[in-house]
Amino acid sequence: ENPFVAPSLTVSISNNPTPGRIYMNNFRTTTVPPHLLIANNDGSYFYSREMPFNSPDYKKLPNGKLSYFLLQRQKFYMEDVNYNLLDSFYCGNGYTTDNHELKVLDNGHALLMSYDPQTVDMSVIVPGGNPNATVIGLIIQEIDVNKNVVFQWRSWDHYNILDATYTNMTASTIDYAHGNAIEPDTDGNIMISARQLSEITKINRSTG
Repeated sequence: ENPFVAPSLTVSISNNPTPGRIYMNNFRTTTVPPHLLIANNDGSYFYSREMPFNSPDYKKLPNGKLSYFLLQRQKFYMEDVNYNLLDSFYCGNGYTTDNHELKVLDNGHALLMSYDPQTVDMSVIVPGGNPNATVIGLIIQEIDVNKNVVFQWRSWDHYNILDATYTNMTASTIDYAHGNAIEPDTDGNIMISARQLSEITKINRSTG
């Protein structure tokens, strides 16, 4: 297999799909490098581009622009429809940007998340808890067009670790929130999904 060719797609079911194109990415293997991929419904490629690093979350934004995340650079990048680089987005206040979500708002601001591991003595929280556990919190930020943080929310201030009822609280690493998505609500407040808590949370911008 030619390592510089995008991975082939096989269409196993095609039952009158909605017209349009599918945005995706593959992850590097020993024979195929990572690509940004735009596929047609028949599995052929409208566009493909080899990338230097794994580049998840390739998508078309509501504003018509394209975005993807570069794992090794910990940033989201935005391009126009001709694939020209326009901007990049990343967390501030020393937090590392997570690849799960980018929401670009109408005013040019962006909503991002960061996974925030902290050492927690779980032995004082649950019987048999690890006194040196790594517990992974969740940070939500809004950055302005100059990359200044204008809003920040921390799961540590509002979530109870024990609400992750399907998570092993005696483990050495506890991922109790695991944010997957951010959605601005029509009233201007923010909704997030937290997989490990099995819930969608609405965050009041004023009170947190």
